[in-house]
Amino acid sequence: MERNMRDIVPDRTEARALTEKYFTPVHANEAKATRWKNEQRARIAALNLTQAESEYLQVYGELQGAEAAAAMGNKRSEAELELLSQTAEEMRKKYGSQLDMDKINRGLELFRKEYDAIFEQMNEAYMRNGYAPVEYRSGYFPHFTDSQPDGLLSRIAEKLGWNTRKDELPTDIAGLTYTFRPGRKYNPNAKQRTGFETTYDALKGFDRYIETAADVIFHTEDIQRLRALEDAVRFKNSEKGIKQEVQDIRADESLTEEQRESRVAELYSKGKSHLSHFVQELNEYTNKLAGKKSIHDRGVEADAGRGIYQMMSNLENRVAANMVAVNPGSWLTNFIPITQASAECSTGSLVRAARETAKAYYKDDGFADTSVFLTNRRGSSPLSMTKLQKLSETLTKPMAYIDDFTSNVVTRAKYYDNIKAGMDASSAMQEADRYAASLMADRSKGALPTVFERKNPLTRLLTMYQVEVNNQLRHLFKDLPDDLKEKGMAALVAGLMKYTIGAYLFNDLYEKLVGRRPALDFLGIANEAVGDYTGYQLPNTVDAAQQLISGEGVDFTTQRKGAVQATASLAENVAQELPFVGGVLGGGRVPISSALPDMGNLVSNAVGLASGEKDAGRALQGIGKELAKPAFYILPPLGGGQLKKAFEGITTVANGGQFGYDSQGRETMKFPVENPTLGTYAQAALFGPYSLPMAQDYVDSGFRAKSAKYTEAYRAATGAGVEGEKFRAMMDAMDADGNGTLSAGEVTQGLEGHGLTPEQKAAVWQVYASDEAKAKYKAAQAVGAGEQYILMLPMLDADKNGSVSTDELYAAMDSQGLDAGQQAALWYAYAGSGQRMKYEKAEEYGLGRIYAEMLRYADTNNSGTLNKDELRAYLDSTGLNRAQKAVLFELASTAKNPYE
Repeated sequence: MERNMRDIVPDRTEARALTEKYFTPVHANEAKATRWKNEQRARIAALNLTQAESEYLQVYGELQGAEAAAAMGNKRSEAELELLSQTAEEMRKKYGSQLDMDKINRGLELFRKEYDAIFEQMNEAYMRNGYAPVEYRSGYFPHFTDSQPDGLLSRIAEKLGWNTRKDELPTDIAGLTYTFRPGRKYNPNAKQRTGFETTYDALKGFDRYIETAADVIFHTEDIQRLRALEDAVRFKNSEKGIKQEVQDIRADESLTEEQRESRVAELYSKGKSHLSHFVQELNEYTNKLAGKKSIHDRGVEADAGRGIYQMMSNLENRVAANMVAVNPGSWLTNFIPITQASAECSTGSLVRAARETAKAYYKDDGFADTSVFLTNRRGSSPLSMTKLQKLSETLTKPMAYIDDFTSNVVTRAKYYDNIKAGMDASSAMQEADRYAASLMADRSKGALPTVFERKNPLTRLLTMYQVEVNNQLRHLFKDLPDDLKEKGMAALVAGLMKYTIGAYLFNDLYEKLVGRRPALDFLGIANEAVGDYTGYQLPNTVDAAQQLISGEGVDFTTQRKGAVQATASLAENVAQELPFVGGVLGGGRVPISSALPDMGNLVSNAVGLASGEKDAGRALQGIGKELAKPAFYILPPLGGGQLKKAFEGITTVANGGQFGYDSQGRETMKFPVENPTLGTYAQAALFGPYSLPMAQDYVDSGFRAKSAKYTEAYRAATGAGVEGEKFRAMMDAMDADGNGTLSAGEVTQGLEGHGLTPEQKAAVWQVYASDEAKAKYKAAQAVGAGEQYILMLPMLDADKNGSVSTDELYAAMDSQGLDAGQQAALWYAYAGSGQRMKYEKAEEYGLGRIYAEMLRYADTNNSGTLNKDELRAYLDSTGLNRAQKAVLFELASTAKNPYE
């Protein structure tokens, strides 16, 4: 509402004065209420009651209070007293020695004392604001009912932390809620009992009682003040006739307060006036402060009943417990406000604030207790918690500590700057509280924008985890310019630059650790866009530092994208920073998209399964993977998201990377994991697979997996001992045109110059080679020339015309020092079908090797053909007998055979 006041009141001083009169007291009173609740709970907690003692104390207190009530004319019914006695007896049998009666008696005395004191404080608040006091009831213990789960599924849900209890309005106010403008918080404990059904749990009853009591004691005056402001604005800007009617209604003593409020509200709703939107928002804000449901939830409530609120509360709490609570990656985002504070707070004050905050954990200096914002931030923890709630509180302590540290640093830094600027301590603290609340998004009562208070499912889908995202933009573009207006444009530009650099550096560090960039980062978005369009960008700061230290030099190159793809990527990056939709798109501090199935993958696998175009096993695996995403965030009681990340991370490291499948069921590599250490496993378990080093390249590529051929080659190369980095450099060099495909010829030539062994070359080459080429390699292996054959490959098509000539074959064989038998085998592998038949005929006489040698060496004039004289000269030099010469001559020439 503070920002709304600045929007509608152009005078900055007047806007600040109105805010301090009507809204600042709400936050100050909430801090008083929080301190008060902590004091109440601390006194009760000192009893150290067990759950058994808490339950028995409630029954025991009811029995002991019955006599006092009877003395005041409020005698309990015989049926109630009989039920209480029976229940007490059953508990004594059930718990036996677990009940410390001395402690229970001390507890009974303390509870009565506390309830009497609170009762008086509430009555004082009622009378101070024009309400009649509530009649005193001696020996009072509040009644409340936790309805038991109905049915097996409800009991299972209750064990898993789902609240299955119904939230129905009391009958006496059900008809008033739509138009009624409450002037105080509804207090069910002020009603006269009409029954004696209750849940026996003194601690839980006390928790419930003081939450309502705190609102009555500390916020009734706030509600009254805001109602007066709303009426004043409406009345001043209404038409003359409406003003008179309002006055008449106010003066009609025959009407109850509720009737007057209802008729006035109906009258004002008939016409539009100046500031009508503001008063509607003010009415909604005050209604929420008084505990009334949002008017925007009424339509859903009418259709689905009030149970929809409990359903959404269950869903939101469960998703929070699984997505945020036990999530180290989410915890670390709580440091982001410190980078934001650097825009306005001096570096010296921030350093001092961090130091003093750390010291305060060892010896409390009382700073937090004097701060409204920090008091409200810490809140008040209930006395009664289930085992699951206690476990959740324990597991989320790191998140709470980080948030507490950050909020302390921000508040202290601003306070120190304010003191330096000459403010007195009280004003400095009030301004620091205001600043910290606007920077970090105060979530306490009366601080949230009303849209985030709505509970209907349609709104919650868009507003869940968007408070900080929305607040961050509003702070940068509304609060920051307003706060620095008096210092001039230079101060504003400097502040924005400090914020921009701070956010960029934080994101660089977070990205190396977790794999995402959660902070609003203008420089990061611009840098990535430049890289996409030009192929050059600033590298991650951590990478750049490592490159400089190693002496490699900073690498500014990156994969260049086409104009369309680069523009689409830029639009997506900007959209991810927007409130309400950014989280669904994968951005924000808590990417809700991680809990949503990828509909494209889901539909593709379903269609492929139905049509038979995809392997059934692979398709079902893909469908199951997508459906498991929401299940991890809804079914477990807490930590489901972290469990999912840990499982996927450890599995990815163990598998040597993350792999998928193409439409033909062939394995494709998303990103590899090489030379893993215990640190690698720890990083993957804590922050998930996308925190790993090579995962970022996959993300930057637009989630494009490597081809099946590339993946097979990678498996083969690394299996043969090739380092992954060397393999990638070699493959990038081969793919000079960047089209992502390689021919066998490109691979053959590209394997040279990288220091690979013949075995390593063979491993990669075979992936891309044709079946015919691989058959020739097997022939070479059969005669012990496999290694030499691989070394020959670049020379076999030296002129790169796509075929291997006889001269190229002979030159390649000569370069490897093959013996005659090996040469003959390779010659045969490359020979045409006719020559092979003749070779096979010669081999029948044991002359295959000599036949191959004759074809190569008898052509003394290098004509490419053998004449009769060349054949006779060569054969006569071999020492063969006449019959053998006759066989070879016959195979090589159609001339008259001189040896027959």
